[in-house]
Amino acid sequence: MFINNKYRSKILLNIQLLLLLVSSNIANADAVIKPGSILIVNEPIRVAAGSAWIYIQNGKTGTFNNIDQYYANCRIEIKRPANKTHIIQPGKFIISRIVNTIESVLAKPIAVASLGFNMSFSVTADDYITIFYLKSSKQPDVELMSCQHWEDPTVFAEFLTSKQIIDTLGELITIKSQ
Repeated sequence: MFINNKYRSKILLNIQLLLLLVSSNIANADAVIKPGSILIVNEPIRVAAGSAWIYIQNGKTGTFNNIDQYYANCRIEIKRPANKTHIIQPGKFIISRIVNTIESVLAKPIAVASLGFNMSFSVTADDYITIFYLKSSKQPDVELMSCQHWEDPTVFAEFLTSKQIIDTLGELITIKSQ
């Protein structure tokens, strides 16, 4: 097949532009959150009295019982449970350290059909957790944020990407990578 020079240069230019667009989208699709990044709380977050944490999923706060553990979720923690509602004020926190860890999640006790009584526990998922240690001179009681999800350990389980974390925080919290 012959392509004249006039069309060849247009085709090559379009291919170069397409490659540039694709490579820039790949580079920006998962900006890496690393120590030194800034976590910004954009609106007040209430931690209930007697609790030391609050969950965030899809940009909304909640408790352990009303989030789906199999999807990305984050948990902001203060150092000690308060006797009254604790409010994390809008502000900036430096991410000082990041740790990845995996914990096994045990199923609730299951009764097995048998002639006798049998209770069994089994590992049904692993909790893939990324812990962000936070520092702020204005709010030193805010200790960390952990982001996690349950994964079946027998398949291609992995930690959340920066994009998944940023997406689950929504407008409530933003992160600026350094």
